[in-house]
Amino acid sequence: MIYTHLKLLRKQNQITLQQLSEKVGYGVGNLSSYENGKLNAKDQTLLRILMKGFDLEKKEAKKIIAEWRQEEFEEKYGSKIETIKLAQEGTPYNQNTTEQIHALLSKEGLSNEEIEKVLTEIDFLKNRK
Repeated sequence: MIYTHLKLLRKQNQITLQQLSEKVGYGVGNLSSYENGKLNAKDQTLLRILMKGFDLEKKEAKKIIAEWRQEEFEEKYGSKIETIKLAQEGTPYNQNTTEQIHALLSKEGLSNEEIEKVLTEIDFLKNRK
């Protein structure tokens, strides 16, 4: 999960929450909440933390965020990803495929909102190649 990566990165760099707070301009409480998973940091927030707090270039920070998001997604939907891959093999991604994926994920117990997140992530991953 992203919050564990964020906390680990800070500790590896031997930076206190107070020091990080001063570098990025966010309150210690908010940073602590991001690190403990009480608040979910948006990508723009993570980008600012990585760039200002850890002196990373924008391109590298974005790459790290993408890796963290992908890992988070796979942890959350892991077995369902394999189901989706099976549904897509040999089939062009079209409306019919989307309907098949939707049906498979419904059977797995995902809500419509969760299914839409999965479909959005598939589109994101397909467009990255």
